[in-house]
Amino acid sequence: GILSLVEELLDNGQALGIQVCVRRHGELLVDVRGGFKSPYSLEPVQGDTLFNCFSVSKGVAAAAVWRLIAQGKLSLDDPVTKYWPAFATKGGARKGRVTVRHVLSHQSQLQMAGLDEMGRDPYFACEEGSMLRVLEESQL
Repeated sequence: GILSLVEELLDNGQALGIQVCVRRHGELLVDVRGGFKSPYSLEPVQGDTLFNCFSVSKGVAAAAVWRLIAQGKLSLDDPVTKYWPAFATKGGARKGRVTVRHVLSHQSQLQMAGLDEMGRDPYFACEEGSMLRVLEESQL
């Protein structure tokens, strides 16, 4: 099963840390973790450990946005600030015009946000709220 696969990947050095959680209709079906958060600290992976997965979450996020659109709770042409007012904390009127569509189609002009921080500390993006703050404070 999944537990033996996780153990095999960790034992063979193919993964440093793994966390797998599967829920279906709110019911917890799988909750397995093992290994370490980072090669620098060797802290064990916990149930609330955050992993920076870069592009892995794009599909999940896009599916969630499309579901909200289908439910009439969100519009592609709405400004991001309608749902996240702090998004335009800095960046002026131009940043306030960034729409949900711009974000989904990678046209928000924020592709460089956080690169300096992650260059200094590759685990920066794993800190809760760190990327939200970077995006809020980013200039266009």
